[in-house]
Amino acid sequence: MKIIVAIAVFFAFAMSADAKPKKKKDKANPVAQKLFETNCLACHDPIKMIAGPTLHEINKLYEGKADDIVSWAKKPGRKRTEGIAMPAMAHIPDKDLKLIADYMLYAGSRVSRKALRANNVFKEELGRIQRTFMPNSSVASFAIKFKDDLSLCWDAEKGTTRYIWQGKIDPKTHFTGNGKVIPAIVGDIISESSQQPFSGLEGKINFQGYRINADGLPTFLYQRGPVKIQETHTSDNGNISWSYKVSGPSSLTYQLPKVQGYKVSCDKGKNDNDLVLLNKNELNNFTINLTKEK
Repeated sequence: MKIIVAIAVFFAFAMSADAKPKKKKDKANPVAQKLFETNCLACHDPIKMIAGPTLHEINKLYEGKADDIVSWAKKPGRKRTEGIAMPAMAHIPDKDLKLIADYMLYAGSRVSRKALRANNVFKEELGRIQRTFMPNSSVASFAIKFKDDLSLCWDAEKGTTRYIWQGKIDPKTHFTGNGKVIPAIVGDIISESSQQPFSGLEGKINFQGYRINADGLPTFLYQRGPVKIQETHTSDNGNISWSYKVSGPSSLTYQLPKVQGYKVSCDKGKNDNDLVLLNKNELNNFTINLTKEK
């Protein structure tokens, strides 16, 4: 009888141990977190609806199904009408997409009920950068808001600023845009171009993602042939700066844009009729300044 009781107690403890939920990881994978912040943070916040579902909602939809997130990211469809259609992320390697998916589920599972109660309202407010459809630009475009009266469209397919306008995106059309209904810009265009500013480069632009600084503004990472480019956007009191780090060539020329109401200059190189010649050392760190005329 004692033996039977002992066996019953043993199985009771074993079943109890198996029934306990597995302890969640204490820390996020820093590589996965960096990949997420570079490629996805502009649209997916843990608890605030921006342009796509929150990480909390993604975790509810895909818990334990990271591979399904990878498949969706490579060839996204459309499940809802209150947000823009997601651009394909097929340019990101599968191994990196898997890390991103794991991080999304990790971060989404750690959203507290208190935080959810405090942010349980869908707000039609846009952050300073949105990956979105834009008029007269490719499907891989970004809208950047420097101020309520100053915005910019950056085209990842072309690796260039397509246009600058005095105004912003209309939030209502942004959140209902799906590629057929293009978000509306509110204001006047003061600069427009369809050409990449660097002369002499060949090959298709390979967009490699972006990261966002503490002010909510981006650094874009892309490559054309063997040439690697980092392009950082900043603004101050209505002035705009594009800082570059270019590696690969011994020299390049950069075509300065014409921007209505702004003086455009480069802090390095030799300027010949708005075409700036930069040597290898200068390419490593130079800035285009758009200074508002008084």
